[in-house]
Amino acid sequence: MIAHDGWCLLEGQGNGVRVPSSRSRTPARARASPAARTRVYRGQSNLERREERRDRLLAAGLDLFGTAGYAATSIEGICTTAGVTARHFYEHFASREALLRAVYDGVIAETQRAVLRALTHSTDAEARATAGVRAFVHAYLEDPRRARIACIEVIGVSADFERHRRSVIHAFAAVIQAQAEALAAAGTIAVARSYQLAGIAMAGAVNELMSDWIIRRDKPPIVRFSQDIVDFFLAVMKGSAVGTSTRSTK
Repeated sequence: MIAHDGWCLLEGQGNGVRVPSSRSRTPARARASPAARTRVYRGQSNLERREERRDRLLAAGLDLFGTAGYAATSIEGICTTAGVTARHFYEHFASREALLRAVYDGVIAETQRAVLRALTHSTDAEARATAGVRAFVHAYLEDPRRARIACIEVIGVSADFERHRRSVIHAFAAVIQAQAEALAAAGTIAVARSYQLAGIAMAGAVNELMSDWIIRRDKPPIVRFSQDIVDFFLAVMKGSAVGTSTRSTK
């Protein structure tokens, strides 16, 4: 993953996919002078204490948004959980939504890294696609709080957040598309064509399947669930190619 012009590039199979960076902007009033940032108190500089408070706020956001939910979480509750004051909260985040976005972007960034590792450690096209899908599912579901935030709590927050969420889905869809094209090039899929729509459909379907896994009481084991999604991915890609081939012969 490479930072570039305020974005992160998720590279898979030679394709760079842009998704919003997980770095949130610090409010202007929170920027301190170099001398203030390096002043030491109880063994920590101001900058170190600020970063520690921000980390605690992010941890509190992950826990509360991922358990109680975004709508049920107040800034007061976040500050209490993080052990900071409201003033400290607003030094880092302009609003509760800004904290949610930072937490969400952190979840996405970690998921990207997991998927990228899986893609680069496999050479066979089908093994690479399988490893990527499994890494994606496990990165979300091994901590149900992360999955709830990424799949449920970020929906309907605001128009701006929805545009951001859609850009993330399309970024992952582009990775799926790249893997489908690699499968076609390797001959695993019979027909080479554009898999853009299939990638978007697959990204949306996986998101919905994981939302269902989160809320259901009789959750299947993650290993079995991830294999089901791998099988679904391969069936969709191979099946769509068969459908295209059938139509072309008419």
